[in-house]
Amino acid sequence: MSQSLARLHVHGIQHEKPSTLVAGRVRDPVTAYLAAVSKDLGCPAVLINPVADHVQPLALGRTVALST
Repeated sequence: MSQSLARLHVHGIQHEKPSTLVAGRVRDPVTAYLAAVSKDLGCPAVLINPVADHVQPLALGRTVALST
């Protein structure tokens, strides 16, 4: 029997306007939302890094095709 032992890290960048959106009071809800979406897709978030003008999520992608 064959096995698939792939472990694919998916790094995305999402730019936000206005640039103070992520750094302001919605930083924690945005982080929680991205973590929940990743979990629902079967790609658990390893790291979510919101900075002043963009968000960088890093997730393990195994169940969703990258082309979708």
